[in-house]
Amino acid sequence: MISLIAAIGKNNELGKGNTLLWHMLADMRFFREKTRGHSVIMGRKTYDVAKGFEKEPFAGKEVIVFSRKRDGCANDPVKASMQLKKKKGKNIWLVGGSQIISTLMNAGLVDEIINSVHPVIIGNGIPLFDRIAETSLKLINTKRFPSGLVQLHYDVKMRK
Repeated sequence: MISLIAAIGKNNELGKGNTLLWHMLADMRFFREKTRGHSVIMGRKTYDVAKGFEKEPFAGKEVIVFSRKRDGCANDPVKASMQLKKKKGKNIWLVGGSQIISTLMNAGLVDEIINSVHPVIIGNGIPLFDRIAETSLKLINTKRFPSGLVQLHYDVKMRK
């Protein structure tokens, strides 16, 4: 199963200017607990931002980084994700950025979405989705935090 897990602003922004804007402890703890011991997939820009935030942001996780331009990175997110889905025993967490998210959503490979919506409107930030096909979602769960953060958990039902 591939699960998109993202921290976003009120207008579905992932961030702004290649920076990590979200620093709420409860959300960071949730991310670490959910992804511990599992595979994490992301684009190169997301990886670079995360490495600038923490020395080892993905310790204890299998990390696959996709890039069209950098050596040492995977370059076919659809093919690599399909192969990962065939492995047993580990969840696959998709953490960004918007191009990789949209590519895997449009390929029908994302099974669930967990968005932590922060009580912030950025304006012209990096969108969660970039040219995505219409997709139906089923809300599974919501969780509210005293900080104003709201977590929304969706099942990706069908594509039109």
